[in-house]
Amino acid sequence: MPVILPKIVIATMDKCGSQWIKHAMKAACPDAIIQPHSPPLKNIDLPDRMNVIFVRHPLAWYKSYWIFRRRFGYTKKERGCCSLRHLDRYIKEPEGFDQFIENVLVGQDELNEPYLEYQYKWMMGDLADRVGKVENLLNDLISFLDEAKQPYDKKILTEYPRLNVAETDVPWNDELAKRICEQEKEVIDKYYANTSA
Repeated sequence: MPVILPKIVIATMDKCGSQWIKHAMKAACPDAIIQPHSPPLKNIDLPDRMNVIFVRHPLAWYKSYWIFRRRFGYTKKERGCCSLRHLDRYIKEPEGFDQFIENVLVGQDELNEPYLEYQYKWMMGDLADRVGKVENLLNDLISFLDEAKQPYDKKILTEYPRLNVAETDVPWNDELAKRICEQEKEVIDKYYANTSA
């Protein structure tokens, strides 16, 4: 669901702040156009606009995905998470979080490419002018809007309530966390080299 504004395009990806971005930007910029699907940047051909996208650390992304699937089920396609369906093919309803991660690791071996690495490349290509982090969503978004000189209501944006906040937390098994980080090494090295999850 990209957010299209006169000076900036914010491409969104599932589990990377997309719902908050969509609603908060519509409130802060009433002229924002929200497209119903999440096409890659190469399919959003709007010259003279800054192209922005947000990423999430793999450990946080997989945990969020697990909580999402626990809440909405493993077979529901009506939620519209097209990009998540690629990963859904490789996992069956697991017994618990650790089994879910084991299933993901097996599925990624079959894909021959780590899932988030694939997803981020597919969504961005080399077209993203700026890449923000979900872990710093509001500050990065404000920085990008200001840099693009895109008018918006900063008070509305900064006060917009958080959405889809998980009510539960799931602890990581250290060995599985290490294996996911090894699988998603390119993503971590590219976007999170100087930070921790």
